[in-house]
Formats: sequence, structure tokens, C-alpha cells
Amino acid sequence: MAPINFKSVAIIGAGPAGIISIDALAQEQAFDHIRVFERREAAGGCWIEDPEDHVQQLPDLKKIAERRPDDALPIPQEVLSGKATTTPKNTQTPLYSVVRGRYHPYFFDFAFQHPNIVRRPSISRVESNPATNERTIFFEDGTKLEDVDYIIFGTGYTWTLPFLPDIDATIRNNRLPNLYQHVFWREDPSLVFVGAVAAGFTFKVFEWQAVLAARFLAGRITLPPVSEQVKWEEDRIAYKGDGVPFTALYPDFEEYFEVVRKMAGEPQDGKGRPLPKFEKWWRDNFDNAHLKRIAMWKRGNEEAREKKRRESGKPDGAPQSSL
Repeated sequence: MAPINFKSVAIIGAGPAGIISIDALAQEQAFDHIRVFERREAAGGCWIEDPEDHVQQLPDLKKIAERRPDDALPIPQEVLSGKATTTPKNTQTPLYSVVRGRYHPYFFDFAFQHPNIVRRPSISRVESNPATNERTIFFEDGTKLEDVDYIIFGTGYTWTLPFLPDIDATIRNNRLPNLYQHVFWREDPSLVFVGAVAAGFTFKVFEWQAVLAARFLAGRITLPPVSEQVKWEEDRIAYKGDGVPFTALYPDFEEYFEVVRKMAGEPQDGKGRPLPKFEKWWRDNFDNAHLKRIAMWKRGNEEAREKKRRESGKPDGAPQSSL
């Protein structure tokens, strides 16, 4: 694929990925126009605070240091459905009850081993009676949970690109297919995505992808043949699966960062943002941070178990009934 030097670039969104993309493009000194489209009043994306009167504010850092939960938020009553709803059989990611048992691979399931958390199978349907304000959740194993006050879906985000309907129609399993190295739209590589990966080294991976995209749009590098790009996606599907895990860089951070760095190459004639080699301590810091979270959850779980033992009057080590 021959290099093409694009002269005008539009950036959709001025969040962290968009901001680093502006810098990467500007440092290439190859574009006549770099235009940013942002629907919010300022740069920052989801990091811009939304002032809401009903959101509880922390007066100081004491609560955070003590790991206490925030006060309960008022939940609008009118959002609850008044009809029975059956979970479709083709749901890609099963819904949760209190906790269904699926968890983030970085954290294992320590966050859900709290004695006050009850695990349930997948939800088969939900029935709601607006006349009596009663709600019942039915699970796939035939059990049910009655008199439910609130149902909160913590299912995460769903990929959607309503401003690109043709591409939006190709989204499957909550991932965008046809993205070479998670960046270049294979059908038209002038359309690039920065940040279309799962969590992990969030801002740093935005930088690496932005520099790679800028180098390509500046005409300084080329992409491999389409056949090689297709094979990359097929190989990754075989390795990670054809869903959200496809976009997860964990645990192969170094491999991906180095592939992107080598593809981008060095700045030419002092033009362009340089990318350093992946440092081992980046991964060490990442892992250590998660180990601290796990230790925090373990400590909290044990404190809760001890509290239940004291309240039940049972001595330490006495068997507890399962929830």
C-alpha cells in the first residue's frame, strides 16, 4: 500500500484520546488543517464533570482513605418497566443478578467474595407489577428473587457509531471488526480509531496509537497488504475470541506496544512525536496497583466476615452458613 499524505484531518471527540491525537498530528508538521469536533463545551470528554444536584459530594478525603462507599443515590422511579421482560437467548454477555460470577480478569473474583454478596445464575426474565410496585427476577436455574426494590444493570458500555451508520451496522459482539492493530479501518485506512481497546495502560496506549495513526496519515509509513491485515484479525480471533476479549491487550502489553512503536518508526527530520521502548517497570507498576486492590478487597472481606461472626455470636473459625 503506497503512502498517502493527507492534508486535512478531522478528529471526532476531544477526550484523552482526541487530545493526544491533536498533539501527535501537529508534531508531524504535515497537515494544512486539523479540525476537532467536540459536543461538550470544553475538552476532556467523559472527564468533564457533570454538575448534578442529587449527587452526594465528599467533603474531604477521609471517606476515600477509609474505603467507605458513597451514600446511596436517588434512583428515578419512572425508569422501571411495568411489563414482564424475557432475556433474549442471543444475549452476547449474560446479565447479572447481584453478582453472576463474571469478573474482570485483572482482579479475579476477590471483589465479589464479600459475605454480603449473593451470587446468582443468569437472569431469564424480569416481571414488574406497577400496580403493586412488586418486582420478581427469575433465574435460569428455575429460582427467583421476589420483592426486589431496584434493579441496577452494571453491564458496562456498548459500542455504537450512529454518526457512521454503515460501520455501525458491522459491530458485533460489542467490538468493531476490520480494525487492523485496533487502529486502521481495513476498508478505508484513512479512518482511524484511537482508544478502541479494552482497559489497561489507558492513556499510554492512546499515545502510542495516536502517533502510529499520525505517521500513517502524514504519509511517512505504509500498512501491510489487506491479506496480511485480514490474517492478523483471524489469528487474534483464534487467540482471544470474537468479542470484547479481542480488544483486551492484557497480558500482552509489551508485545502490542512494541509492535505499534516499530510500525510508527522514528520521527523523520525532527518531525513527529518519538515513542520510547516499553519499560518493564510500567508493567510492574500496573500489576502492583492491582495487587493492592486485591489486598484491599481481601481485607474488607475478612473484616465483614469478622463482623458477621460477632453479630451472630459465633467464635472465630466457627462454620458459617452459605448465602
